[in-house]
Amino acid sequence: FDSLHLVLDIEDYGGDTLTPVRYHVYEVERSLFGSVIDEKDTTAYTNCDLTTVYNPEKPLFTFTFPDGKKTGPNRSSVTLEPVDMKGATWDFVRRLMCIPDNYASSDWDGYARDKDSIYVDEKKFAKHFSGLCIVPDPTSVEENKRGSLYGFKLTSSGLLLEARTRNPKDPTL
Repeated sequence: FDSLHLVLDIEDYGGDTLTPVRYHVYEVERSLFGSVIDEKDTTAYTNCDLTTVYNPEKPLFTFTFPDGKKTGPNRSSVTLEPVDMKGATWDFVRRLMCIPDNYASSDWDGYARDKDSIYVDEKKFAKHFSGLCIVPDPTSVEENKRGSLYGFKLTSSGLLLEARTRNPKDPTL
């Protein structure tokens, strides 16, 4: 893949928006409903304990926001930096791009013909990917500095994957 961007439509913010904060991005490994959120309620509150639905030992990506150069409260996206392209990060990207586990040793032709249906049906997609959890790294902020709080418009925020599918046997195709 080329790059993965987190599209952030910032609706509101407060605090020190100039202090860079490092964030870690984790894959939510199971549904929030029934584990963190009561299935009858359907509302997630800011005090929900999400540590039961992601593995804090396996961050997929990191990013700094604002980075002090290009990103700030008016920025619409940040590029995610892969943590481990041989482990959890690659596994996540591979599943996102519908690349089979054994792609290198199989006769896979580089196309996701048999799995792309997950992108047509929102319920299928939600079963395949439970979500992402973005966690600030408190050690990334100097002791005498303050961080900030951002509110996002969820209807126009999301994940943008820039990729090229290549035939594993002939990368020029």
